[in-house]
Amino acid sequence: MKSFFWSMLIMIFSIGCSASRRDQLEKAEELAINQRSQLARHLFIQVLKDSRRKDDLRVRALEGLLSVTAYQLHQYQEALEVLDILIKDFEMDPLYKPKVPEWRAQAASIAREHLDEPIKAQEYLAPLKTKENLPVGVLSEMGDTALALGEYGEAEIYFLQVWEDAKKESRCSEMRSSQLNLMHVFQLTRRCDRALEWAEKPLPDSCVKDVLSILSEKAICYEMMGEVSKAIDILEAAQLEQPENKRISALIQSIRHREKRKAIR
Repeated sequence: MKSFFWSMLIMIFSIGCSASRRDQLEKAEELAINQRSQLARHLFIQVLKDSRRKDDLRVRALEGLLSVTAYQLHQYQEALEVLDILIKDFEMDPLYKPKVPEWRAQAASIAREHLDEPIKAQEYLAPLKTKENLPVGVLSEMGDTALALGEYGEAEIYFLQVWEDAKKESRCSEMRSSQLNLMHVFQLTRRCDRALEWAEKPLPDSCVKDVLSILSEKAICYEMMGEVSKAIDILEAAQLEQPENKRISALIQSIRHREKRKAIR
């Protein structure tokens, strides 16, 4: 009887704690939605301190804290620490294993883009290199990280995979970004014939190309190929359509400046 009595007490206490923890978590999520970031952060941390049980509530609290620290407070080092905990606690959990590649890609993106640590980004992504059927967003980050490290051959492989996977589902955003990324890789590796070829790749009917970025890559390629007047003509044509665009003006000026410096030499 005593054993049964204590078991019941423990069960009731656990349910009570769980409900309290859930209430706190839901309040933290509500604060985060309303952009009350510091209060939300404090409450998410409290939820995590109250229990270290590796369950759905812990995942939600960690993901909520990640969202607040990374995307509202821009505290990127803390966001990275949160992702480290998520990966460490749940990488081997069958329920959450499918989310791990995206957590690793998020960590890599923060390390590369906001902390200027592409080598650290590569370390986060290293365990994914042997994985198959990775999400497009993860492959894209693997390409971006390889590009940041100057590993152009590897970047090309990942961006091509993004293009092919996105093309199967007519995913506009990913096709558009991988088209530009591949043009950039080809331009950096002095394969301008490939870059110009990729500029003409069709996108789905409802998908609008990033025309200005494509023209910029083309102009750089024509300049590299010694066809400076063609590079300037392309940009001046774009300028007629967007006379207020300062980026186009800056590109034209930079090409002319480089030509003047060559002439002086």
